Amino acid sequence: LGGRVPWSIGLLTRLNDINLSTNSLSSSIPSSLGLLTRLTSLNLSGCSLMGTVPGMLSYLTGLYALDLSSNALNGTLPKLRKYSRLAHLDLSANSFQGTVSGGVGKLSLLQHLDLSVNQLNGTLPKGLGRISLLSHLDLSMNSFNGNLPEDLDQLTALTNLNLASNTINGTIPDSLGNLTNLRSLNFSTNLLNGSIPASFGDFSHLLYFDVSYNGLNGSLPVSFSRLSALKHLQVANNQLNQTLPASISSLISLTNLNISINFINGTFPAAISSLTNLVALDVHFNSMNCSFPSYISTLTKLTWLDMSDNKFWGPLGETIGTLTDLEFLCIHYETSRDRMCIDAPDAGIDFYTTFYLRMVDLHTVLVMEGYDVSFVAVQEAMTDNNYNDKFKRVWTQWKNERGFLIKRRVLTELGVKVKWARGSKIHQQGQTHTLVVS
Repeated sequence: LGGRVPWSIGLLTRLNDINLSTNSLSSSIPSSLGLLTRLTSLNLSGCSLMGTVPGMLSYLTGLYALDLSSNALNGTLPKLRKYSRLAHLDLSANSFQGTVSGGVGKLSLLQHLDLSVNQLNGTLPKGLGRISLLSHLDLSMNSFNGNLPEDLDQLTALTNLNLASNTINGTIPDSLGNLTNLRSLNFSTNLLNGSIPASFGDFSHLLYFDVSYNGLNGSLPVSFSRLSALKHLQVANNQLNQTLPASISSLISLTNLNISINFINGTFPAAISSLTNLVALDVHFNSMNCSFPSYISTLTKLTWLDMSDNKFWGPLGETIGTLTDLEFLCIHYETSRDRMCIDAPDAGIDFYTTFYLRMVDLHTVLVMEGYDVSFVAVQEAMTDNNYNDKFKRVWTQWKNERGFLIKRRVLTELGVKVKWARGSKIHQQGQTHTLVVS
């Protein structure tokens, strides 16, 4: 539907439920809606609505659900304390500005509160802890500042808590461990400091944990070993500066582990080999110092592996060749005496039979620095005229590249399979290699 919401809609005084979601109304909200005092549900989400929320909507005191999300509404938030019967309130993805008044704490029946993706500022609203039935709280992607509210630990019914992408600072209170019903916790992209509370090990139902892009230090708490249901663990871009605890092996449900861009030191724990459900593992840009961990070969479900910019050393061995589902691999080592020696042929890696990278998009790339592969060897191997135009397109990207040079643009556009073999065509740093394309 298109056009404006007619003012005359306010004459339908017996209406209980209005759902006009996902239409192209492209108008303001008519104030006459405030005359529909019998309304219990109003859904105008995704309607391209503009302007402010009319004050007359505060007369709809019987509302159980109010959804104005995904519009272009602006101005300040409506006076929330008027909606004392609300159980569901979604004002996300608009352009609301200003602060959130403490009146939200008087919505004692509220179960779902989403104010994300707006331009709200100031401290997080007071009185949140009084909303004892609240199970979903999303205030992400705003400009909230200050510390986490002291009464947040009283929201024991919470299953989803998202405060990501604000400027919240200070430490994370240990008392938040009281929120034992949490399934998802996202504090990413804030200014939090201090350590990750050990009490978070009590989140026995937790599936998703993200505190990346903060200033947290210390280590992953040993108590995390109790999070056996956890699937996503994201602590990237912090200041974690200790070794990874061996207890991480207990996180048997993990599919995504990202501890990149920290100061994690020591050895790469063999315990990670127990995480056989991992699909993505990212440990790049840390200070781990040990021989390349061959036990990664047990993580056969990996599609993404980034171990670059650490201090691994020694031979690669056959570790990578067993990971046949890989779509992204970045090792990225300097070829100096005290760094890793990557010798693909001698490692027994057969990229043709055991390591066929399925390049699915332009974000896919294989990087193993230290080799320079001749484009001529590839060109000679390809005889199908259908490839001529594709070669012309990728030639300029290829000919000046260095590294292992199975690059995303080439394999994405050509869809070739490759393998290393001993030969005499290509000479690089005393090694002899041939790239065979089929």
